[in-house]
Amino acid sequence: MPQRPSPWLLALIGSLAFFVVSPCYAEPAATGTASSLRSPVRTYGPQQLRPAVAAKIAAIEEQIPRLMEEHHVPGVSVSLIDDRQLVWSRGYGVRCAGTQHQVDPDTVMEACSMSKPFFAYLLLKMVEQQQFDLSHSLVDYLEEDYLDAEPRQQQITGQMALTHTTGLPNWREGGWRSGGPLAISFDPGTEFCYSGEGFLMLQRAVEKVSGVGLDKMAREQLIEPLDIHHTRYVWDDRFVVDASCGHDSKGRVKPIRKYYHDANAAYTLYTTSEDYARFLVEILQDDRSAPHSISADMRTRMLTPISRRDDQQAEWGLGWGLRSVDGSQQVYHSGSNGTGFRCYSEFFPETGTGIVIMTNAVAGRSLWEAVVEKWHSSGE
Repeated sequence: MPQRPSPWLLALIGSLAFFVVSPCYAEPAATGTASSLRSPVRTYGPQQLRPAVAAKIAAIEEQIPRLMEEHHVPGVSVSLIDDRQLVWSRGYGVRCAGTQHQVDPDTVMEACSMSKPFFAYLLLKMVEQQQFDLSHSLVDYLEEDYLDAEPRQQQITGQMALTHTTGLPNWREGGWRSGGPLAISFDPGTEFCYSGEGFLMLQRAVEKVSGVGLDKMAREQLIEPLDIHHTRYVWDDRFVVDASCGHDSKGRVKPIRKYYHDANAAYTLYTTSEDYARFLVEILQDDRSAPHSISADMRTRMLTPISRRDDQQAEWGLGWGLRSVDGSQQVYHSGSNGTGFRCYSEFFPETGTGIVIMTNAVAGRSLWEAVVEKWHSSGE
């Protein structure tokens, strides 16, 4: 009977295949500087965009290539929402510096901390179905202590994790995989402290209750129903032909790329600007009757301020940052991973508009901040 290849051999074969197939190492396929490359525009819905939206698009189209040069960002993908539907998307630049394989709306990048509200939406559906209680102790759900010799852990609830008031740090020293000690810095529920560890603790409780891992849950409950098949909480080899490299502050490919094979609700989501925009559209839809949708009342609960984030002059709801902009509620989240990705998303529930920006470089934050500022000020 033939023997199964060893894991080491399979890994070697996979690595060689990556170098052959990956756009990061393929021969250039187009000409021109990276910032001058643009994918074909995709439009959806009405044939004619509203004049105000068209004016905004014209403004950022002029701006993005210049910002890419200025901030050393090889690739950007943008998707726009108007009237509660995806209406426009485009890619700029290249997936990996040194090649000319263009970014387009299907280019897979890392959602970074925008993974958190995606998970929050899954959880709130469980809450509606009375499978999970946000006011219940996570330790009770886990049926064992999560921290050593820390009685305050019993006070931590799902709501505290979603609103970053657990008292846990963003990440323990050495990272969450290190298994190192984890400490609570203040009484749970009394202050805001942005915490990936809090989301991970909540994820573990949700997996314990459901008996299903996060990636499988996300695929079955949201990804497949929304038909967003460039999205997963773990690396999928199917992504290799569309995946972007991460880049450093000089726009150089990061030499060692970590692929996430263990789902973490706080940051491991792989997605595209279009896929994530379709997730925002799901939230914005007036029709809440789909089996995967949360109710209008639960959506209101999700977007109701609970905690305060002073460093961003914002309130925080169940998974989302909340601000008032010109009298309308702005719902937002950004993301930043050490692998060289920066991203941003926002939507306005009252007007049904939104934007998703994904970039493949460390300086991408400076780019998306400038684009969002232009987006808000143009075409009024």
